[in-house]
Amino acid sequence: HPVLSPASPLSINEGASQLIQPPADYHQAIWTRADGQPFSSGISQHGNALNIAGARPEHSGTYDCEL
Repeated sequence: HPVLSPASPLSINEGASQLIQPPADYHQAIWTRADGQPFSSGISQHGNALNIAGARPEHSGTYDCEL
């Protein structure tokens, strides 16, 4: 079973991009939105990282990473 630990809130300026990496010692990470909605345009998973390109208000929310 994965060990869950809450991450610190991350603030990204509108229009900025951010690549969020899980700990490097995991082989597979699966990112989802906590509200169950699909990723909106500009958000995608690349390998184990979550990529936010051109942050917009609709990108705000809680994202879960299952390891």
